[in-house]
Amino acid sequence: MTNTPLSSSLQAMLATIKVDFMRTLPEHLAAFQAYLADPELAKKQAAQQDISMRAHRLAGVCATMGLAEMGETALQLEAVIAQRNSAETRREMVAKLVAQIETALASE
Repeated sequence: MTNTPLSSSLQAMLATIKVDFMRTLPEHLAAFQAYLADPELAKKQAAQQDISMRAHRLAGVCATMGLAEMGETALQLEAVIAQRNSAETRREMVAKLVAQIETALASE
């Protein structure tokens, strides 16, 4: 396959989108870490909604950004919250997602 101007500009656009996406990860990471650090916060419905919303956003974008495993974990976290699984299960999924975000940030 030859590299056409369209594919080059598409690649450049995707690279820019990935840079912008990676810039959002520290904010998500901080929210997930706060959730893990405060067991009382983790019990609050508003905190669970925030974590679910963040997981939903990540699940929708991660695969496109080459972070499929992180996207799958985010999708699983969103499902765990929606199914009202135990606080321990939610915390385990958040911890897994935190580790994946930290790895992604360290590799950039």
